[in-house]
Parts: sequence; structure tokens; C-alpha cells
Amino acid sequence: NPKDLLGFGDNHDMDRLYTQLKKDPALLRMALTWLLTSRGIPQLYYGTEVLIDNSAKPGDHGLIRTDFPGGWAGDKVNGFTGAGLSENQKSMQDFLRAILNWRKGNKVISEGQTLHFIPSNGMYVYFRYNNTGRVMVVMNKNSTAVKMETARYAEGIAGKKTGKNILTGEKIAIGTRIEIPPRSAYVLELVD
Repeated sequence: NPKDLLGFGDNHDMDRLYTQLKKDPALLRMALTWLLTSRGIPQLYYGTEVLIDNSAKPGDHGLIRTDFPGGWAGDKVNGFTGAGLSENQKSMQDFLRAILNWRKGNKVISEGQTLHFIPSNGMYVYFRYNNTGRVMVVMNKNSTAVKMETARYAEGIAGKKTGKNILTGEKIAIGTRIEIPPRSAYVLELVD
């Protein structure tokens, strides 16, 4: 059953995902959005939420398996309390907290079907849906905002007119176009 397959971006035997993505928080956020909204069981490797990387020595298993910061006497950075974390680290923790809490118990994501469209011009769009809900995921890898034409995705939109951004709560009108910020992912619950 493909819904029972484990998906992951990294583990203890490979470079950390943040390293693989050249320490780019925007790309990491997009990769994690995909991992946490796609079919199957997602696995996150500890430390991803505080941007642990092994860029200094790619492939070094000791560095890949480094201690999580915090909890030990003398630690200047503490991923448990937030002390000493950079803005990027705090932002990643907040992002993961929000998307994981939303995902928890969400049957559309854990048990729903997938409808995806061939990526085009740096954009990737897919839908997760079941009999009670529909989620649209839009990724813009471009360095500029894109006014995405929605007609191509009519099958997935299925007559819905509004999407609620699961991270911000903002309601977004789904008309003929949706503006997607550069290097970002939107997860929209289609609500009416």
C-alpha cells in the first residue's frame, strides 16, 4: 500500500537535508512541505527543525549524527528552549510546529488521494483530497512571484472559490489567477 511507505529527505547515513539544499531555508521549507503533505508516512531526522547541517564535512557520519543543541551543561544554543537560536532556526521551528500540528489527525493528508500536475516553469501543484476535504499545494521555486493561471488546475479545484492558508489562516480567493510569492509553498484548504 503506497500510503504505508516511509518518505524522508535524510537520515543518519546521508547528508542532512539542509546540507543537500545548500543551506537554503526556503528550499528546505518547500522540501518539508512536500514531505509532510504527500502520500505516505513522513520521517523527519532530528535537528532538521534547528537547521543542523554537515556542510563543513559532507559525508562525515560523525557530523551528520551530531548532538542536538541544548540540554547539556555549557550548551550556548538550546533547541528545546529556543535560547541562542538564529531567526532562521526559530522560523523553521515555528513552521514545522504549525504544519505538523495541522497535519496531525488530518485524514485528507493521511488517507486521501493525490492528484498532481506536471511541473511547469518552476511551479508544482498537487491536490490531496477525500470525500470530506480538499487541499491544494502550490510550490513556486522561481526567484520571482508568479501569477499562476488556475484554469489548468480546474479538476483539482473542483469548483471551490477560496483557499485557507494553513500556516497563516489567510483566505485566498481562487479566481482565474493566484499570486504565489517567490521560493515558497502554499498549502491551501479549499473551503467553498
